Amino acid sequence: MELNEYTQQLAAELERRLGSGAEAEICLSATKYLLTTPAERLEMLSYGSLYAAMGQKHGRIEFIRAMQILSGSWLNLLDIFFKFYDKNSNEEYDVDNDEVLAAQKDGRLVHPKTGDLVEDYEEDLLIYFCASEKLKDMKKKVHAR
Repeated sequence: MELNEYTQQLAAELERRLGSGAEAEICLSATKYLLTTPAERLEMLSYGSLYAAMGQKHGRIEFIRAMQILSGSWLNLLDIFFKFYDKNSNEEYDVDNDEVLAAQKDGRLVHPKTGDLVEDYEEDLLIYFCASEKLKDMKKKVHAR
Protein backbone atom coordinates (compact mmCIF):
# COMPACT_ATOMS: atom_id res chain seq x y z
CA MET A 1 0.00 0.00 0.00
CA GLU A 2 1.28 3.46 -0.86
CA LEU A 3 1.69 6.11 1.83
CA ASN A 4 -0.89 8.41 0.21
CA GLU A 5 -3.48 5.64 0.01
CA TYR A 6 -2.96 4.74 3.67
CA THR A 7 -3.10 8.35 4.86
CA GLN A 8 -6.33 8.98 2.90
CA GLN A 9 -7.92 5.98 4.60
CA LEU A 10 -6.62 7.13 7.99
CA ALA A 11 -7.86 10.71 7.42
CA ALA A 12 -11.37 9.41 6.71
CA GLU A 13 -11.32 7.21 9.82
CA LEU A 14 -9.96 10.03 12.00
CA GLU A 15 -12.69 12.37 10.79
CA ARG A 16 -15.33 9.72 11.44
CA ARG A 17 -14.07 9.09 14.99
CA LEU A 18 -12.76 12.51 16.03
CA GLY A 19 -14.33 15.03 13.69
CA SER A 20 -12.19 17.57 11.90
CA GLY A 21 -10.48 19.09 14.93
CA ALA A 22 -6.87 19.63 15.87
CA GLU A 23 -6.39 16.15 17.37
CA ALA A 24 -7.33 14.48 14.07
CA GLU A 25 -5.01 16.78 12.13
CA ILE A 26 -2.13 16.14 14.54
CA CYS A 27 -2.69 12.36 14.43
CA LEU A 28 -2.58 12.39 10.64
CA SER A 29 0.54 14.59 10.54
CA ALA A 30 2.25 12.50 13.21
CA THR A 31 1.42 9.26 11.38
CA LYS A 32 2.96 10.59 8.16
CA TYR A 33 6.03 11.67 10.15
CA LEU A 34 6.33 8.30 11.89
CA LEU A 35 5.96 6.37 8.64
CA THR A 36 8.56 8.42 6.78
CA THR A 37 11.15 8.75 9.55
CA PRO A 38 13.89 6.10 9.71
CA ALA A 39 13.18 3.49 12.41
CA GLU A 40 16.40 4.21 14.31
CA ARG A 41 15.15 7.78 14.94
CA LEU A 42 11.95 6.49 16.57
CA GLU A 43 13.53 4.86 19.61
CA MET A 44 13.16 7.44 22.37
CA LEU A 45 10.79 10.23 21.41
CA SER A 46 9.74 12.80 23.99
CA TYR A 47 6.63 14.97 23.80
CA GLY A 48 8.96 17.88 23.08
CA SER A 49 10.80 16.23 20.21
CA LEU A 50 7.53 15.10 18.61
CA TYR A 51 5.97 18.53 19.15
CA ALA A 52 8.94 20.17 17.44
CA ALA A 53 8.84 17.64 14.58
CA MET A 54 5.15 18.44 14.02
CA GLY A 55 5.98 22.13 13.63
CA GLN A 56 4.27 23.28 16.85
CA LYS A 57 1.18 24.37 14.88
CA HIS A 58 -1.30 23.44 17.60
CA GLY A 59 -1.59 23.96 21.32
CA ARG A 60 0.12 21.58 23.72
CA ILE A 61 -3.17 20.26 25.14
CA GLU A 62 -4.40 19.18 21.69
CA PHE A 63 -0.99 17.73 20.98
CA ILE A 64 -0.95 15.68 24.20
CA ARG A 65 -4.44 14.37 23.43
CA ALA A 66 -3.29 13.34 19.96
CA MET A 67 -0.29 11.50 21.43
CA GLN A 68 -2.68 9.63 23.72
CA ILE A 69 -4.68 8.59 20.65
CA LEU A 70 -1.52 7.51 18.81
CA SER A 71 -0.44 5.38 21.77
CA GLY A 72 -3.92 4.09 22.62
CA SER A 73 -5.44 0.77 21.66
CA TRP A 74 -7.11 2.05 18.49
CA LEU A 75 -4.08 3.39 16.57
CA ASN A 76 -1.37 1.86 18.75
CA LEU A 77 1.50 3.38 16.76
CA LEU A 78 3.56 4.40 19.77
CA ASP A 79 4.44 2.57 22.96
CA ILE A 80 4.76 4.64 26.14
CA PHE A 81 7.69 4.17 28.53
CA PHE A 82 8.87 5.88 31.70
CA LYS A 83 12.24 6.54 33.29
CA PHE A 84 12.82 7.84 36.79
CA TYR A 85 15.81 10.11 37.28
CA ASP A 86 17.29 9.88 40.77
CA LYS A 87 18.87 13.26 41.52
CA ASN A 88 20.86 11.85 44.44
CA SER A 89 22.63 9.12 42.47
CA ASN A 90 22.40 10.71 38.99
CA GLU A 91 21.03 7.41 37.71
CA GLU A 92 18.02 6.59 35.56
CA TYR A 93 15.72 3.64 36.16
CA ASP A 94 13.03 2.15 33.96
CA VAL A 95 9.62 2.33 35.60
CA ASP A 96 6.76 0.02 34.68
CA ASN A 97 3.53 1.62 33.43
CA ASP A 98 1.58 -0.03 36.27
CA GLU A 99 3.94 1.53 38.82
CA VAL A 100 3.28 4.95 37.31
CA LEU A 101 -0.48 4.37 37.46
CA ALA A 102 -0.16 3.37 41.13
CA ALA A 103 1.95 6.48 41.80
CA GLN A 104 -0.67 8.70 40.17
CA LYS A 105 -3.30 7.12 42.40
CA ASP A 106 -1.25 7.29 45.63
CA GLY A 107 0.72 10.46 44.97
CA ARG A 108 4.01 8.64 45.63
CA LEU A 109 6.29 6.54 43.48
CA VAL A 110 8.15 3.53 44.81
CA HIS A 111 11.83 4.04 44.00
CA PRO A 112 12.76 1.33 41.47
CA LYS A 113 16.03 0.44 43.24
CA THR A 114 15.68 1.32 46.93
CA GLY A 115 11.96 0.71 47.42
CA ASP A 116 11.66 4.06 49.23
CA LEU A 117 8.58 6.17 48.63
CA VAL A 118 9.29 9.23 46.48
CA GLU A 119 6.93 12.17 46.86
CA ASP A 120 6.84 14.90 44.24
CA TYR A 121 8.18 12.37 41.75
CA GLU A 122 6.55 13.95 38.67
CA GLU A 123 9.46 16.27 37.85
CA ASP A 124 11.85 13.30 37.92
CA LEU A 125 9.74 11.07 35.69
CA LEU A 126 10.52 11.09 31.97
CA ILE A 127 7.78 9.97 29.60
CA TYR A 128 8.92 8.83 26.18
CA PHE A 129 7.62 6.98 23.18
CA CYS A 130 9.00 4.29 20.90
CA ALA A 131 7.67 2.85 17.68
CA SER A 132 5.20 0.06 18.43
CA GLU A 133 5.36 -3.30 16.70
CA LYS A 134 2.28 -2.25 14.73
CA LEU A 135 4.11 0.85 13.47
CA LYS A 136 7.20 -1.17 12.59
CA ASP A 137 5.07 -3.63 10.61
CA MET A 138 3.20 -0.80 8.94
CA LYS A 139 6.48 0.87 7.91
CA LYS A 140 7.38 -2.33 6.08
CA LYS A 141 4.01 -2.44 4.29
CA VAL A 142 3.60 1.23 3.44
CA HIS A 143 6.06 2.36 0.84
CA ALA A 144 6.90 5.92 1.82
CA ARG A 145 8.41 7.84 -1.06
